[in-house]
Amino acid sequence: MKQLFLVFNLLLFVAFAKAQKGRDQIIDIIVEPTANSIKLSWPNETRTDVTYNIYRKDAIDDEWKFLKSVDYTVSVYEDKDVVSGKGYEYNIGVTFEGQAQTVFGYVYAGHKRVLNPLKGRLMLLIDSTYIDSLADELDVYQNDAEAGGYQVFRLYAGRDEKPSDVKKRIVDLYKATPGFTTLFIVGHVPVAYSGNFSSSSTPPPDGHVEGLGNHTGAWPADVYYGDIDGQWNDNGTNNTTGKLERNHNVPGDGKFDHSKLPSDVELEIGRVDLTNMPAFTKYSDIELTRRYFHRLHGYKTNQWESSRRAIMDDNFKVHNLGATGYQLASNIVGSENLDDTSDLIPTAKQQDYLLTIGIGAGGFSSCNRVGKTADWASDSVHSTFTLLAGSYFGDWDSDDNFLRAPLASNSLASAWAGLPRWHLHHMALGEQIGMGTKLTQNNLTEYFGGLFNGSERGIHIALMGDPTLRLLYTPPVTGLTAESKNGNVELSWTAASGNFEGYLVYKITEDGKYKLVTSEPITSTSYTDNANFYSGTYTYAVFTTRLEKTASGTYYNIGNGSWTTLSHVNSTQDILTNNSVHVFPNPTTGMVSLETPATSIQMVSIRSLSGDLLYSSQIQSTTQLNLSSLAKGIYILEVENEFSLVKKKLVIQ
Repeated sequence: MKQLFLVFNLLLFVAFAKAQKGRDQIIDIIVEPTANSIKLSWPNETRTDVTYNIYRKDAIDDEWKFLKSVDYTVSVYEDKDVVSGKGYEYNIGVTFEGQAQTVFGYVYAGHKRVLNPLKGRLMLLIDSTYIDSLADELDVYQNDAEAGGYQVFRLYAGRDEKPSDVKKRIVDLYKATPGFTTLFIVGHVPVAYSGNFSSSSTPPPDGHVEGLGNHTGAWPADVYYGDIDGQWNDNGTNNTTGKLERNHNVPGDGKFDHSKLPSDVELEIGRVDLTNMPAFTKYSDIELTRRYFHRLHGYKTNQWESSRRAIMDDNFKVHNLGATGYQLASNIVGSENLDDTSDLIPTAKQQDYLLTIGIGAGGFSSCNRVGKTADWASDSVHSTFTLLAGSYFGDWDSDDNFLRAPLASNSLASAWAGLPRWHLHHMALGEQIGMGTKLTQNNLTEYFGGLFNGSERGIHIALMGDPTLRLLYTPPVTGLTAESKNGNVELSWTAASGNFEGYLVYKITEDGKYKLVTSEPITSTSYTDNANFYSGTYTYAVFTTRLEKTASGTYYNIGNGSWTTLSHVNSTQDILTNNSVHVFPNPTTGMVSLETPATSIQMVSIRSLSGDLLYSSQIQSTTQLNLSSLAKGIYILEVENEFSLVKKKLVIQ
């Protein structure tokens, strides 16, 4: 009953709240990066029983590494074990003597961080009713995604299909073609439902159990499509207490039993579904979706930008729902550029915001003291990234849904953030919003989830919008060409226009490794790569860039790139190929003759199958090798010069 009373307070007594719990549960971390250190500072705590515990991750998939604990007299930590060009994630947790830890600050910080231009493979799952009507927009989106480092594969789904049939196609493609990272759902692709939300099991994320709104049973669960290897059951839930029939969940009805994820989500997921939005009387769902894609393309190609400021309209200050927004605003624009005294919709109609946060008692098409779906429709609300929290509308598969409404207006992404707390701070140094969505969906204890109605790892956590979206973009590069000439690779491209400082050139090898070959931006529209590397197939990418400064540090921001692949020959006379290197006899009892066409000095190596180096020698053209000291077995013989590397199996009998 304690939790039910909490929800009762949430709904009725918010107007009398004086505290700002969401604000109090985060730490404003001020970042001062240099090439040799990252300095973190935070406001002094007035209590003397406080301890700050500082942790770091060197990579996003790492575990937290403890760095140091400090008391209330210290509000600065300088990390000197850093490298320019990388990002480092920090977690500062605050403990007060005798109290549970509920105050955390997160930041992804760095100095001149260099982005990975390769983003993996993207499934574009399209409502089949849009195949013809949005053909042009889908082509433009695919071109933008590929220019952003994704390899795009399309799937289609009819609105009346079973979610399980759609899921099978996703899983089959995922397994047949390794490397998928992202799933973007466009339109009213069948909505999977899951959950046994009730007072006797897991409460609904908004707390409306039986007798207090009856928002029980199953909720929309796009995470189902992103969980490749989880076991989703439909035989253990019999819950018909929900006020709406679509939330009822009984065995065998195609709705799943799980209120929590049965397994980690593998794919970064987002959806744009603008069907059933009658408040937008001027436009059909096709036209609303077309308008979304036009805005999205304009943003990704830097045709428009938002002012780097945020607004917080928190009408539930007694609860911690605002923590997500306060933390993200601190990370990307700094708390000094956050307005938390104004009303969201009236203010964002007058001026534009990169981030807006609206929180209040909700209905499916409203958020009390924030607005209604019709407010997004009646006039333009200038919010690029929108975070909302309140009752009911997190269950987004409803008519005129308030969470989906921003996408039908001017927003590019919308999330029901706060139930649980979302973790999007990596966006401040150039990562895509889908990364933070996936981290939030899979999170249980790695990040503080807010402890609100047990909503962590809930099946309801969903992103409305394109999961490949990044916070900021620079203008696109076009027209890249490459030519192998005189042992070099000569690149040229079309001059870009807009707000950027220069160009960055990347080289991507056949095994997927990428290297930034211009350590600093260049201003010319050509580049010659004259490094000594092997002949072979190479992919190059060129991006406009500017050194971006956010409240979390600096990084080389990039726009959509231009990509090209070529077969490069470094030298015509000294190239070694598998057919030009002769080893005989093979098998051998110890003496081996080796013939190569190259005239340059070469290195011959013998390795075990596990890779251990057993023999090495320099040769030129033809030689004999005495390998009698090696035991009988199978080995790998390597012949290498500055242009190429050949490997052959060698058997000693």
